[in-house]
Amino acid sequence: MSERGKSTPRGATNVDLIEREEPEIKHTMFPRYPDAPAGASAMDKLKLFLAWVTSTRPVRVFKHFGQQNGSLLAGGMAYSAIFSLFAGIWAIFSAMALLIADDQGLKDLILGGMSDAVPGLVGEDGVIKPSTLDQAGGKTFGIMGIIALIGTFWTALGWLAGARAAIRKIFEVPVSPPTNFALLKLKDLGVIIGFGLMMIASTFLTVASTAALKWLLSILGIGEDAPILTFVLRVLAICIVIAADAVIMALLVRVLTGLRIPKRTLMIGALIGAVGVQILKQLGSALLGGATSNPIAASFAVLLGVLIFFNLLCTVLLLTSSWIKITMDDLGTSPRKLTAEEANQEAEEAEIEARRERLAADRIRLREELQTAPRFGRSKLRREYERVIEEERKLHEEDTRRRLGLNKAGDPEAEGVNDDDAPNEPSTAAEGREEPQHR
Repeated sequence: MSERGKSTPRGATNVDLIEREEPEIKHTMFPRYPDAPAGASAMDKLKLFLAWVTSTRPVRVFKHFGQQNGSLLAGGMAYSAIFSLFAGIWAIFSAMALLIADDQGLKDLILGGMSDAVPGLVGEDGVIKPSTLDQAGGKTFGIMGIIALIGTFWTALGWLAGARAAIRKIFEVPVSPPTNFALLKLKDLGVIIGFGLMMIASTFLTVASTAALKWLLSILGIGEDAPILTFVLRVLAICIVIAADAVIMALLVRVLTGLRIPKRTLMIGALIGAVGVQILKQLGSALLGGATSNPIAASFAVLLGVLIFFNLLCTVLLLTSSWIKITMDDLGTSPRKLTAEEANQEAEEAEIEARRERLAADRIRLREELQTAPRFGRSKLRREYERVIEEERKLHEEDTRRRLGLNKAGDPEAEGVNDDDAPNEPSTAAEGREEPQHR
């Protein structure tokens, strides 16, 4: 059946169909390799190969990442994340001393989750020693705990604001979303809570699935020291963590930024990013070992390794955003949520800006021609130059009226009424005023 002959599913609106139906992507990941012309030299074939490599999606993703200064954005995000992290850890252990002071098993579980999430952060060889956290938690949730909690939310909100700006920069949209500031901070607070709940759920789901699998294998007569059990448990834990990281990636790219992204494109990109994050976590211990092997940085090697880890983590997030952006470009999908009125307003702004640039170029050209033209030929150029100046003045007045919501007469525009649609005055009054002119 042709596209025209397809019927709309019952209960589906046009908006649902727009969100659901994506154009078919053909040869955007790896385009078809072009055939070299007959008699092409080795250099021509090499140029053809390099052109094909440049047109592949992975290369375009890294190219777009570099054009938007992704490395610089990732460095700023990592620097901000460090402060948020330490304040959060202090607040968590202050709360743990109040809630689960006697449950050492749950404490070890939380420490293990932190160590898996950020290699080298917590441990005897890490940035923070468990004994230090126990001493901090032993002081109960007092003044320092309250200050740490406030600092956690403050720095976390700052990091989310920076992450939003960086991701929107990758998507080439205005870094500040058109949302009320208070509502934006409330949404950021919800993202923080969702992020924490996802991390907790991932940890407990890993523990529960591990216990369930051990129980099942014990029924089958397989001991806990069997190599197959160790392998299956490891794969299961990695799969659960990848799924949780994919949800967090999607949460940051879609909910935090407020962009319109097709679900399939979002989930595929988030899954690719989650796999990258998991690879980074597996290599975290090697990264930390490389930092500690440097004698110059031995005194602060562990902290340096954590900072590098966060830098790479933010780089993966921005590369994931770049992948989604390039995929959406191939789909011809815009990430912006614009109403018809907002789209019309942006089109008017772009048109006025284009006219302003054109008039500025004409003014510069005429000024140069006036300086070099003979004296007897300057009058025509001067009249043309004055005409351009007058058009620039009128364009500025038009733009000012548009921004202030005024009509051509300088009065506020009535909603839904244009200048052409304004009611005319009675014909008798108009004729009475025009009559002396005709006489």
